[in-house]
Amino acid sequence: MSRWDWIPLAGIVLTMQACGRKAPPPGKPDSTPPEVRIVRPKPGEQVAPGDTLPLVLEIHDQSPIVKGMLRLTRGDTLLQDTTPPLTFSLVVDSSWARSETLRILLDIWDKWENRRTDTLKLFCPDCAPPDTTQPGETKDDGTPKNP
Repeated sequence: MSRWDWIPLAGIVLTMQACGRKAPPPGKPDSTPPEVRIVRPKPGEQVAPGDTLPLVLEIHDQSPIVKGMLRLTRGDTLLQDTTPPLTFSLVVDSSWARSETLRILLDIWDKWENRRTDTLKLFCPDCAPPDTTQPGETKDDGTPKNP
């Protein structure tokens, strides 16, 4: 075998190595979602209805950040910002809660539509809906609502 016979074999090996690594789709040079850290408020922080919470975020990505959104876990959008640096100031509303824990979702998109979703859990003892069941009241299946 001459030294020139190895060239096609080397080309095949290099092609196989290039195919083995994950590459972004054509025209999309970044396929990695942004890294997001919620600095403030701290997870589990106690809040009350009417409190204003400035959201402080650390966001790292190789592409520009273009959009951020805060929403409830049931899907209601609370705030949206499309002008970096993203800033959010949230006023706590007791109607958001179904229990003493508020779960707020934070979505961040970069220029290439890579999205990172993070959950902020806050403790709001005054936000829990009151228990309106009466002792002895039953559910549709006959089991007690408030034993």
